[in-house]
Amino acid sequence: MTMNTSKANRSDRNRKAIVGVRKQYATTPTIVLDGVSFTPATIVQALQASIDAADATSAAAAVFHKAVAAEQAASVEADTVYKGLRTLVTSQFKTSPDTLAAFGFTLPARREPDAATVASGVEKNKATRTARHTMGKRQKAGIKGTVAGDAPVTTMTATAAPPPPVTPVK
Repeated sequence: MTMNTSKANRSDRNRKAIVGVRKQYATTPTIVLDGVSFTPATIVQALQASIDAADATSAAAAVFHKAVAAEQAASVEADTVYKGLRTLVTSQFKTSPDTLAAFGFTLPARREPDAATVASGVEKNKATRTARHTMGKRQKAGIKGTVAGDAPVTTMTATAAPPPPVTPVK
């Protein structure tokens, strides 16, 4: 039967059991547990082995976590150095693929936009120029201003209707 207990609780439980076995069963030659005969020394040895294994895994886990933290810190620093080196080497040896290959770098290939993307861009450009009323040099040259005296001026005069007569209420 396995019990769901934490490592610390299991070790504490086993330490208390060792004290109890040494105190109560020190003079007993054999103890039968689940149909199997054990000496008190064998019981103490099994419980102590569990405690020692738990302590060893805790120490190993602490060392492991410390090593992982050191690896992560080293990786952060190395990534920063690598990015800087890649930028430097790429800018200096952009035209020399053999030198770039010696560092393990390659230039990114230029991606050509597909026809749908280009057509969409042209439509957006036209729509923007229309919305902003922007014109090219030749279109601006075709627009001529008019002098106010050239066009006939029409004024509108509005005649207001007289107000209705007011009759007092009796």
